Amino acid sequence: MMDNRIHQLKSSASIKGDYILCWMQQSQRIAYNHALIRAINLSNDHQLPLVVYFGVTDHYPEANLRHYHFMMEGLQDLQNKFNSLKIRFVILKTSPEIGCIELMKHASFLVMDKGYTRIQRQWRQEVLHAAQNMNINVDEVESDLVIPIETASNKEEYAARTIRTKIMSKIRAYAIEPDDAAPQISSLDLVFDLPFEEITDPMVYLKSLDIDTSIKPSTRFRGGEAEAHKVFSGFLEDRLPNYTLRNHPELDYCSYLSPYLHFGHISPIEIVVRTMDALRSKPELEESVDSFIEELVVRRELSHNFIYFNPNYDSFKGMTYQWAYDTMELHNEDQRDYLYSIEEFESCATHDPYWNAAMKEMVHTGFMHTYMRMYWCKKIIEWTPDCETAYEIAISLNNKYFLDGRDANSFTGVAWCFGKHDRAWTERPVFGKLRYMNENGLKRKFDIDAYVKKIDLMIGE
Repeated sequence: MMDNRIHQLKSSASIKGDYILCWMQQSQRIAYNHALIRAINLSNDHQLPLVVYFGVTDHYPEANLRHYHFMMEGLQDLQNKFNSLKIRFVILKTSPEIGCIELMKHASFLVMDKGYTRIQRQWRQEVLHAAQNMNINVDEVESDLVIPIETASNKEEYAARTIRTKIMSKIRAYAIEPDDAAPQISSLDLVFDLPFEEITDPMVYLKSLDIDTSIKPSTRFRGGEAEAHKVFSGFLEDRLPNYTLRNHPELDYCSYLSPYLHFGHISPIEIVVRTMDALRSKPELEESVDSFIEELVVRRELSHNFIYFNPNYDSFKGMTYQWAYDTMELHNEDQRDYLYSIEEFESCATHDPYWNAAMKEMVHTGFMHTYMRMYWCKKIIEWTPDCETAYEIAISLNNKYFLDGRDANSFTGVAWCFGKHDRAWTERPVFGKLRYMNENGLKRKFDIDAYVKKIDLMIGE
């Protein structure tokens, strides 16, 4: 299914240019990178050197030191790997689409990975627009979803139940290991005269970026493809057998892959292939594997469907359903027992020790257990003057602290708390017909006090 991932956006009658250009922006890895494989194959077919490009802008919306540090660790990892493959890896200090357009001027082919958020799609549209006036071929290759997004569905899906069959009926055809590809020509000696600064050491250059440095790097996660594979291998070996207990935040049976998937440090296709291999050797893992595939593929790709087909995915108005807006409007004036400012939320200073522990996990590590992430957002709804204020606060904190903030899963996770991909529940004060969560549910489902102790130990309190 490699060919089905390739979308030819522009063709040229003649092949002229000094090299093949691969614009690597979303899929920041080498393994299971279908865009890179396509570019290597073109390099070999046309006997032209391959250049891989990445653009670093210090004006990415809502990104801060935590996000840049994690990303730069990955870029440094890639530099070493590309050198060993004899591929010239060019990292430029510029907005990604601008650097790509400059490098395209001397390329015969451009191969770019696919992005899903608004800014990622805008970059690619600007590049494609510029390519219309160039003698260049342009391919877009989809590599960060198991099922290409428009193959899975051509519209915004209502819920997991409406997309599940569409995805699972195709998963065996698309979750396959790609053929190996290695470049036959070295491009390490290529020299470029460009109007942008080239970043030769990402971690050193990090100090010079004009970014928000108030949010420090994660105390728990290191970025990069090698680290992503280490985390995934640990999950397969130690945590997958007990994945059915993943909703217990006091335990450690999560995959911890969301930051790496966000930055493209690991492919979901590789994860599925290796997970199914594990199942074949250990059939007793079937229930855990089914649960994991539901989260990794069905739920994650539903999230991408949401942000791809809904232009209001990151806005209070338009991100959820009319029934949800109606019930929120009806209950916006309801009395709240507690009201907190965004500063009090950030300071982990609410009356609820369980919520505070979840916020501490987020602030210190850039991660929060999935179940607590739902509880965290539901309580913001309960402790703010109205639902629109709650949404703005939740999105702001989500994008500021989580390593996978500004991501399809993040935007969808917040929207879910406001009724997206959910149904109407029994009406109650404040929440109306939105799903309600409380601390008694935490105590009933798992050992929530053990979770608090775990977080205190983790952050040294």
